Amino acid sequence: MSMGKRIKALRREKQMSQMQLAKKAGISQAVISEYENDIVTEHRAHILMKLASALETTPEYLITGKGDPDIFKISQTDKELIQLIDTLSPEAKVALLLAARAMVKV
Repeated sequence: MSMGKRIKALRREKQMSQMQLAKKAGISQAVISEYENDIVTEHRAHILMKLASALETTPEYLITGKGDPDIFKISQTDKELIQLIDTLSPEAKVALLLAARAMVKV
C-alpha cells in the first residue's frame, strides 16, 4: 500500500473529509489531495509531521506502513475520564492526581 493510500485510509477511518483533515493539520486541502493521490514526489518533513499528528499516527507509519497506525488507542472509559478531568479546576486536578497516586500505591 502506498503512503497516499495509507493517508486516505486513516482519514476515512476517522470519518474526516479532506477539508477537515486539512484544517486539523493546518495545511491546504489541495496538499491532502496530492498526498492521497501519490502526486507528491518530495515529501516535506513538516507536512508529514502535521499529517501524522492530525491522523493520530506516526510519520513512520505513513511513510513505511510499519508500526501501529493507531498510537492513541484509548478506551471509552479513559476518554470519558480525560473529558471530565479537562473540566476540573487546577486545584481539583492536583487533588485528583494525589488521590490517584494513593490508589496506585495501595
